[in-house]
This record gives sequence, structure tokens and C-alpha cells, in this order.
Amino acid sequence: MNKINAVLVRMPADLKRRLQTQAQRQRVSVNQLITYSLTRQIATLEAFSYLEQRLEGKSARKIREDFDRVLRKVKNSEVPKWDQI
Repeated sequence: MNKINAVLVRMPADLKRRLQTQAQRQRVSVNQLITYSLTRQIATLEAFSYLEQRLEGKSARKIREDFDRVLRKVKNSEVPKWDQI
């Protein structure tokens, strides 16, 4: 189990009120809402950082060429009705 740490966060009163309102609506504690929100945001930032690292130094043209090369490996098949627009 992860060790739990306490963090003091200073925030505008309006943000605290909004957090409390949303926590009540979600029927969770403010702490749970903050932990969930931060976890999602950090995961998003980490994903973007990962992609930036993977794409660093590659031109848009090279990315498109690689993408097209992968797509050419996919067999042409009819799109199922449930997946059609």
C-alpha cells in the first residue's frame, strides 16, 4: 500500500467552494475529489510528455509516412454496420 502524505494547498475561496459543491454532487469527500482530479490530470500530462518524447525531432511528414506505412498493413475489409457513421 502506498504511504499517505498530507499536503497543505492554498487556493482561492471560490475554488474551494466549487470543489465542495462538486464533491457533494458526486457524493464523495473533497479529499477524494481532489485526489481523483489530480490523478487524472497527472496521467494526462504524463501521456503528453511521453508523446512529446517519442515525436521529438520527427517531422510531420515523417510521422505521416510512418502512419501510412502502418495503415497499409491493415487488410481492406468492409466496415461493420455497427461501426459505420
